[in-house]
Amino acid sequence: MGFVRWDIASCPKEQPKEIAQRYGLSALAAGVLAARGYTDEPEIEAFLEEEAALSDPYALADMGKAVERIREAVEEMQRIAIYGDYDADGVTSTVILYSYLESLGADVIYYIPERDGEGYGLNRGAIDLLRENGAALIVTVDNGVTAVEEIAYAGTLGIDVVVTDHHQPSEKLPEACAVVDPHRADDTSAFKDYCGAGVVFKLVCALEEDDGAAMLDYYADILCLGTVADLVPLRGENRLFVKYGLQRLMESDNPGVCALAQVAGITGKEWTAQTVAFTLAPRINAAGRLGSAQKAVQLLLTENEEEAMLLAQDVDELNTRRKQIEAEIVEQIVGDVRRSKNREFERVLVLAGEGWHHGVVGIAAAKIVERYDRPCFLISVEDGEARGSGRSVEGFSLHRALTACSGCLTRFGGHAMAAGLSLAPADIPRFTEQMRAYAKQNFAMMPARSLQIDRVVLPGEVGAAAVKGLSALEPFGRQNEPPLFAFKDVQIAGIYPIGGGKHLRLKLTGGGHSCIASAASSSEFRMDFAILYIICICP
Repeated sequence: MGFVRWDIASCPKEQPKEIAQRYGLSALAAGVLAARGYTDEPEIEAFLEEEAALSDPYALADMGKAVERIREAVEEMQRIAIYGDYDADGVTSTVILYSYLESLGADVIYYIPERDGEGYGLNRGAIDLLRENGAALIVTVDNGVTAVEEIAYAGTLGIDVVVTDHHQPSEKLPEACAVVDPHRADDTSAFKDYCGAGVVFKLVCALEEDDGAAMLDYYADILCLGTVADLVPLRGENRLFVKYGLQRLMESDNPGVCALAQVAGITGKEWTAQTVAFTLAPRINAAGRLGSAQKAVQLLLTENEEEAMLLAQDVDELNTRRKQIEAEIVEQIVGDVRRSKNREFERVLVLAGEGWHHGVVGIAAAKIVERYDRPCFLISVEDGEARGSGRSVEGFSLHRALTACSGCLTRFGGHAMAAGLSLAPADIPRFTEQMRAYAKQNFAMMPARSLQIDRVVLPGEVGAAAVKGLSALEPFGRQNEPPLFAFKDVQIAGIYPIGGGKHLRLKLTGGGHSCIASAASSSEFRMDFAILYIICICP
């Protein structure tokens, strides 16, 4: 276990009272807003606004060019191929754009590369296949911004390409008809944190000449699923996508969404962003990890309830298999690290294994980061190939690190917190040394995971009504985390084993009041209200 820093926020005592009175919030919710820097009226109102305005989609660089080329293809009945990705963001991006173009009467098909055999992004074999199928235009979704050579190859075959992506571009942009990516150096749009589905949604709004309100009615449920699954910051427009999308998901008449909710056991329950993140998204992702993401696209596109249920059951079974494989990989790694005296203290963990499933190493890496609090790359070696995934901690950009160590990589891509890479198996030791050297040279001390504690409270301040009032701050997710509080000067008045002894229920007293908390095996204390975590500070 790595070092974890506790950062306790502070704010003037009167601010929470003023915010609570002005906006009708509970004292606890107002305290969280103030602690997170929401202190002036425009910021608070923008955060709490139910009907916030969406930005002009044409503010994104090349949006006009993308719209012009796609409209030309629709009007002239040229075949459009949507080229997606095999994760939940890529699947939902594909579904949104395919559904929209089909509604226009376009000649449209979609293609999702196989994780095993093709890997991430555009590849020449797929481009050849799309040409044989008559594609005149490829529109990439959730990929394409680094596919310089592949897009040039498509051009030699007479195929135009429009790129929509949200990943970090390389120094050279592809020579496409349009490259729509908010992270382009010359992009002046105000909001940068869209997922792939968010960029596609802006494209659909531009094609429809809509401010976003009408398109949200059509696509908010699928857009919410992609946004939550891709772990983008839940601020700005993303917050609106998820807030509105959660309502649409619970009311959805999409047979695939309804079937997925049924197999996940959440039908009829109140949904939060965490519900989507831990029940729906993993099942969509499992299709691309262990099977074919085509199945997940079919699930969300089908209008047949029986077919939807069969597909939902298939992805549910794949998700169960995924969890088993993930647990085996993590168990093996923890054992290897434990047996190695110095491995646990390395700045960056780079671990390789024979036959680790390519589709699972990413989430296994996330578990290792969670356990050891340091960046991690897991590399699977199979049939003379080495492919890996990385996950990181805030403050250590995997994209920058991989760029610095790219000399021994055949391919890489991603962003600050998650990335993928390929290299020759013989180059794994060299890559490991380069990554360690990069971390040592650029970080005198590696970024530590921190607990951002919003406020120190007493048991009397966290009653059921106060905790319920925190729902005004939902949806919770990255950069709008579930509120985190600390108790100080409390005593443990009772300890009650639950869950077969794996967890504890605690009675805490202080300041003349008491409350109940649960101690989970992760060593965090969790209130019955699922979004509130409480860390006890011993006096």
